[in-house]
Amino acid sequence: MPDKHAIYGVHSFAFDSGSTLTSVDWEPRIVNQLFNAEDMSAAEYAQTFMEGYKSKGMVSTPDGHGGTRWEYTGTDGLKVEMENDKRTKILAVPKAAERKFD
Repeated sequence: MPDKHAIYGVHSFAFDSGSTLTSVDWEPRIVNQLFNAEDMSAAEYAQTFMEGYKSKGMVSTPDGHGGTRWEYTGTDGLKVEMENDKRTKILAVPKAAERKFD
């Protein structure tokens, strides 16, 4: 669990106790600026983002507020979450080889 958190404007970065970056959270305004995505719907943005990084297996689900959210968890230790307003979080998660079920 991150124990350090720095907020810069409308995006944030979280670090663990060893100062390793564990998550990035971009607000919609930042997403639009970073990816030149102002004219894209959230669904178009999510699809284009995942195609751009050659990631397959994104799942869309209702967000509980009448919209959609998208989620991708890779075996490489990254999880991507996108909201209906294009808010995007990228999180470090255990890699497939690091998971233990014993």
